[in-house]
Amino acid sequence: MDDRVFNLLFQKVCRVVEALEPFTIQSAEIQRMWYGPRGFFLLTPEGPGRYSELVRHALRYGTWNERFSPEYVSRRLRDIIERHVTEGQENAREALRALVAQLDAYHEEHTVYVPVYGIDIPDAPTRTIGNLTLHQSTNAFLDTITDKDSFDRSYVQRHTDAHVWAEVRVIAEPTHAVTRAEEQCTPLIDLLRFWMASMTPNNTPCAIGLQGDVVTKERPRIAINNTTGAKRFDPHRSRLLPRFSLTNDVITNIQRSPLGSLAELTTIPPEQLTRFHKLLCTGSTRSGTAESTRTQWIGS
Repeated sequence: MDDRVFNLLFQKVCRVVEALEPFTIQSAEIQRMWYGPRGFFLLTPEGPGRYSELVRHALRYGTWNERFSPEYVSRRLRDIIERHVTEGQENAREALRALVAQLDAYHEEHTVYVPVYGIDIPDAPTRTIGNLTLHQSTNAFLDTITDKDSFDRSYVQRHTDAHVWAEVRVIAEPTHAVTRAEEQCTPLIDLLRFWMASMTPNNTPCAIGLQGDVVTKERPRIAINNTTGAKRFDPHRSRLLPRFSLTNDVITNIQRSPLGSLAELTTIPPEQLTRFHKLLCTGSTRSGTAESTRTQWIGS
């Protein structure tokens, strides 16, 4: 970070410090206060706006927004603000320089695993598509990613019955790494929806997505006859959607067709995907719960 950018960032720190007021029980509001290692701090009514602008400004620098969440940056800058109040401006300036150097040098990589619904890989333990790797949710695999002392295999299995997990590697602080990993799964999920819609019989229900984004259970419906009182349980069975099996034969057919070239979309960072890229993936599905429609490729 050059001096001009640094000085502007420090000016915004100072503006937040100027928006602090003495802490009293009578004037305290939870939205404007925090408790840190140096005591209680209270912002004036205009203070939260200045604080938010400080965090937004910091995240516009370099690749900080890719590596750090707003909450993480806010917490680290809060320490600088406290130092400014308790130790003086010059000490705060030096502390900010040290923080900038630390964040610029941050290069910790995390491997994140997230369950993906609506697909299966029955004939291989793993399958790689673009920059992402899909794993069968076997007991052996789950044993490698769980922790027997805190969240063991049985604990994870109680929270998900997904047949496939996506592996994503992200350079970011731990909390932001999870968010970024889910973002990086979006092109893959769109791509898999497109493939399924293009390669399955017409009107096959298509629903592929992260857990919580797609319906995974049949929808219960109960009808009661108002005359006789007879009760009928009539579940909407179409909600039990078939899984798209990514077998070796399916992958081979994809690679031999123009569909295979779309796998390159998973190598593009989500923030760099254009509207045209997204249209390529989602053109033949509707909101991830569409019915498939055969796509006629030019030249096929």
